[in-house]
Amino acid sequence: MKEVDSGFYDRADAHIHLSNDQINEKASSGKVSASSMYATARFNVWVSACGMNSAAEMESSKQLNSRYHQLLTINTGSTPLQSETG
Repeated sequence: MKEVDSGFYDRADAHIHLSNDQINEKASSGKVSASSMYATARFNVWVSACGMNSAAEMESSKQLNSRYHQLLTINTGSTPLQSETG
């Protein structure tokens, strides 16, 4: 396994602290977690797009993501963001 760089855990801890600070009477830990996962997904899409060289490559990635979403739905019985109802 490749070693992480010296700032890896500091960056992870910063995200954890931000999420902990957002938990309050209006935002449960579940809601904060859902927001965090949504933000992570958006950021990862941007990172992936920056590494792509063509529209065809982006389209291929969309197809893979669509299949992943189908499998996630089958295995959880719900679509992402539907499971947090309160």
